Amino acid sequence: MYSVLFTLGLTFFWGCQSDAQQKPNNTSASTPTNEPSESKQVAEKVSEKQTESTTETITLFYQVGKNIVVWMSSHSGTIQVPVATSMWYEKGILTKEGSGYIYRLFSGINFYSPEKPTVTKPLADFMKQQGEEAKGYKITVKEKRNRFYVNIISPSGEQLNRKATKVRPQNQKWLHIPKQPSRGKISLPLPNNDKWQKTEKGKLLNLPPTDSKVIASKKADTSLLTTWTKELGGIRNGTVIVKDHLLADFDQDGKEEALVCVTGGKGFPCYIYDHEESINQYHPVEIRWKGGSAKKAPFAFSTDAGVYVAQRQFGSKNSLDPNTIKLIHFNGYGYITSTIQ
Repeated sequence: MYSVLFTLGLTFFWGCQSDAQQKPNNTSASTPTNEPSESKQVAEKVSEKQTESTTETITLFYQVGKNIVVWMSSHSGTIQVPVATSMWYEKGILTKEGSGYIYRLFSGINFYSPEKPTVTKPLADFMKQQGEEAKGYKITVKEKRNRFYVNIISPSGEQLNRKATKVRPQNQKWLHIPKQPSRGKISLPLPNNDKWQKTEKGKLLNLPPTDSKVIASKKADTSLLTTWTKELGGIRNGTVIVKDHLLADFDQDGKEEALVCVTGGKGFPCYIYDHEESINQYHPVEIRWKGGSAKKAPFAFSTDAGVYVAQRQFGSKNSLDPNTIKLIHFNGYGYITSTIQ
């Protein structure tokens, strides 16, 4: 995956004018022409850095007490996982989560699944293996006031990450992880521009851009709803109710994925459900939806830059209107959330 990351520790960052009073500047959505749209041209520039070609991910592992800290060159931060319940496999690290697993991939994407890969190795055993050459990267550890400050430095001398711990880091190990091939078709990030529909006062509407095509809402059959309820209930450690969902081919592989929003247990409100590599994947996304008002519901649409699902964010009675839209797109490996302002 290209490095856009929502933080790898799986922490996501989640005002009020009545919808009925909002009036669009232009509520029509036109079909894209054969010429590249302005949105696609700008999106390609926005994503140029994110899709920069690399052949491998440089990865650092070190132990802090009963946890392993992992830094990857594909990410902006680090992850920390318990040694006892974590496993290594060729594409990333798995940790037990409820009756399922959380996958943290070297490509920069996280998702949940009730299943694990066929071939895994306990992370504790993996840490006993020999590391590889750091290729110019280095780690420095400085002690100050009973804390240890870990700095990861690039070959050019740039500080890439700084982390404080109460325990001295041990067992440092560098690895080179070959870049995994992408799948499906990438949807480019969309720009903040005047294609997004607004009221006369500049408030974003819960509507797609004017140069897009709305994807008609479809619903899943009963068997799929039963699967989501069971599997997310296990992952979230509780009784789950699927409040609503919508189907679309978000990765453009010829099969439909789904935005699934639930209540019950502990976890994120909404996920992109995707069946890949013989397992069901649940990718957490920054959308909140409990069904009900269609005026606040997420919507799926396409442009010549890709296929998307989005939702305008609304504040509570005691908070300001954020006046933003959360936009979900597929980046070749998983699902990325960006913010339209």
